[in-house]
Amino acid sequence: MRRALQVYLRILDTHPWKVHSVQTGTLMAVGDMMSQTLVEKKKFREMDPVRIARFGAMGVVFMGPGLWAWYKTLHRLVGHSKKHMALKKVALDQLVAAPPFYAGFLLATGAMQQQSRQEIEQRFKEDYMDILINNWKLWPAVQLVNFGMVPLRFQVLFEQIFCLAWNTYLAWKTNR
Repeated sequence: MRRALQVYLRILDTHPWKVHSVQTGTLMAVGDMMSQTLVEKKKFREMDPVRIARFGAMGVVFMGPGLWAWYKTLHRLVGHSKKHMALKKVALDQLVAAPPFYAGFLLATGAMQQQSRQEIEQRFKEDYMDILINNWKLWPAVQLVNFGMVPLRFQVLFEQIFCLAWNTYLAWKTNR
């Protein structure tokens, strides 16, 4: 186990973009599988593998790299001194990044589902504020711990652990 951790840390240090993309994509695919089995009550053989792959691809292409770039930007903008640093990062994360991030997520999800422009606009009208408000119920507390206690190189992974539940919700919300 220790050897596996050492290999992970070495790869994380040398290829952070790749590691964050792959781990985020994997956890998003698992979140979609959880949505299909636990929320939608589908049996394993009834699950939609294309949907799972699509949600995983969102993590690899959009969420993983986007989160890593954002966290590095926050670290550069706010710094890492302890005085009010975590609160500043949470405020920027939730008020500056979250609204356009979820707009982009809904747009990309609709495009990957080959929805028409009208369908994407309708989904945006129906789901955007609900997703954003539910985001604000969960993520400020998680991010306060993340930004205040977790080293930068582990922040995407820390968030993605909580994202198993959040991705289950997003998968359900965007695939109803």
